[in-house]
Amino acid sequence: MATVLVDLYMSCGLVEEAMRVFRCTDCPKDVALYNAVISGYVENGRFREVFLMLGRIELNGITLTCALTACSATANLMYGMQVHCKALRRGFSSETILCNALINMYAKCGGTMAARMIFDRMVCRNVVSWSSMIDAYSHHGHGEAALDLFKMMEKAEPVVLPNMVTFSAVLSACRQSGLVDDGRATLHLMKNQYGINPGPEHYACFIDLLGRAGQIDEAWDLYCSFSSNQSELSGSICVAMLNACIANMDVVRGNKVALHLLEVDPENSGSHVLISNFHAAARQWSESDESRRTIMDKGLRKEAASSHISSTG
Repeated sequence: MATVLVDLYMSCGLVEEAMRVFRCTDCPKDVALYNAVISGYVENGRFREVFLMLGRIELNGITLTCALTACSATANLMYGMQVHCKALRRGFSSETILCNALINMYAKCGGTMAARMIFDRMVCRNVVSWSSMIDAYSHHGHGEAALDLFKMMEKAEPVVLPNMVTFSAVLSACRQSGLVDDGRATLHLMKNQYGINPGPEHYACFIDLLGRAGQIDEAWDLYCSFSSNQSELSGSICVAMLNACIANMDVVRGNKVALHLLEVDPENSGSHVLISNFHAAARQWSESDESRRTIMDKGLRKEAASSHISSTG
């Protein structure tokens, strides 16, 4: 019962209530209860507490995976390597879920080669394994390596089908390395071979890629295919197009996109900051100041920067 209550409170963000249940439990605290606490701490971003608790319990595969998630989120390579050593000593290093967490941890800490070593030694790779390694290459600007790995995935035995996350990682790799033709081919492959409809995040990534490559007209045509239908237009697509306009100093189109962005995402402070930056780049000083004032008048808070962490499941 205590484990269920802790898990419930943690999932609702009620960390103190969960810990009150944990401390007041009369029965012996087993691994399942500790795992519920550690998982809850990770879920709620309380990574310091994760590290403090790990020294008090016997670690199993689930505990180690949670610890690696905390290491990834804090880019704590030293502790991540210690967790890796514990996994090796306890014989958990061949578990797919744990290996996925190790790949993600090393990638987030800049250890792409270590991540690939773990990937190559895996006994059983699932779609998360492939997607995480592709994303690791993408994150560090190794676009060609990411594409090569994706081609390996397509030929892998047993068959592992790519999913939405996989294609996000591939498109991100194309964006980071300026591979326009490969990005275009990836979208085509996604739709026509695998039958997956690209989401706003995929189109936004490709628009951003086109903008960085100076192909503003193609980016605009793709953007207009969404802006003609307001229900299909997302904040991420508007942001990508506005960034493309800034990169190419396309003031006329940028002003139109800025209006669209305010319509679809009016309460996002990041949107107002981006619009202000656009107006400043275009030397539209009064409009830039107005965007900044809007943030203050609405009491909007700038969102903390974050990075995508691939699922380790």
